[in-house]
Amino acid sequence: DAARDPTAAAGANGRRRNAAILSLTGIPMLALILYGALGSPEFQEIRIDERSPKGLELAAIVRSIEGTLDKNPDDGRGWEVLVPYYLSVGRNEDALKAQQNALRLLGPTAEREAALGETLVAATNGIVTPEARAAFDRAVGLNANNPKALFFLGLAALQSEKREEARLNWQRLLQVAS
Repeated sequence: DAARDPTAAAGANGRRRNAAILSLTGIPMLALILYGALGSPEFQEIRIDERSPKGLELAAIVRSIEGTLDKNPDDGRGWEVLVPYYLSVGRNEDALKAQQNALRLLGPTAEREAALGETLVAATNGIVTPEARAAFDRAVGLNANNPKALFFLGLAALQSEKREEARLNWQRLLQVAS
């Protein structure tokens, strides 16, 4: 088709590009608008049911890791493995301690700094505190394209009513994601 009518091919490419841009910007914006209208930090988060068979099995594995960490508290990877579980069952303070230990023992990376910030945000029910923002800033300092840090820096800006800064962070996030 392009050989027969090059202008038609160029038009199709433009339509595809416009559709991709609309999808990459429109869907996240729609999600933010819907969350703003319908979402609420008071809603119960989805948590692992520790009484279900899989929850009991997972809890046993976590107890085993915790036992290992009691004997070897310098196992940074062990601490790092516990963070997602602790967050999923609402043990935010334990998650924060585990993430801080992992960061201290394994050293800073963009991913670990962003995870620390995310854990701090979880502990404050979605508020990006100055301490969390500092962790996201460190993550971006280590990797300017860290998606988690860019998202939360945009959220921090939005919470501070700095809409243009939020927009710029999220545009950068979209560029990184594409």
